[in-house]
Amino acid sequence: IVKKLAEVREQLDASMISDPDANDEKVVKFLAQQEINFVRLKARTEKLQEYQGILRLPVDDFEIIEEISADLYLKIRLWNDRVEWDKLQTRILESPINALDITLLERELVKYNKTVSMASKGLPLNKVVPKLKASVDEINPVLPIVNDLRNPCLKDRHWEKITNLIGFSINESEDFTLSDLISK
Repeated sequence: IVKKLAEVREQLDASMISDPDANDEKVVKFLAQQEINFVRLKARTEKLQEYQGILRLPVDDFEIIEEISADLYLKIRLWNDRVEWDKLQTRILESPINALDITLLERELVKYNKTVSMASKGLPLNKVVPKLKASVDEINPVLPIVNDLRNPCLKDRHWEKITNLIGFSINESEDFTLSDLISK
């Protein structure tokens, strides 16, 4: 069992997991397979420990299990969130500002920022982390601005000041997207 656990541990160091240009679907499938293998081996170790206890033998301590579990589940979270973030980011960048659910987006940003933080600490050499971080950081400062621009208390005089300040009009365009705001 220890040998097979070491094999799973070794698989988690596969280069594609740290490659920001790797195929998302392929990496997610690979990690899902590693999870299946790990869960199966973990169940076997628990059963072995149970039998050792019943037979009053010294119970083996499989310390590597905790290490594999932490590494595996962090990598799964990183890649699943990367895939979800790419879809969400595309959707929010293309949506008109007036149609965005700011409360939901703020919750989502908290989730992705937490993933980036955890992965930065737990996977410092993984090159996927800075790429996801840069992508999330692109949206972080813009969301409060969008929230303020959607304030129903803004009057025409406020919109005039905003237009003069930034050099283009936002209020007149119903199709003004987050992507438009970021690019200008």
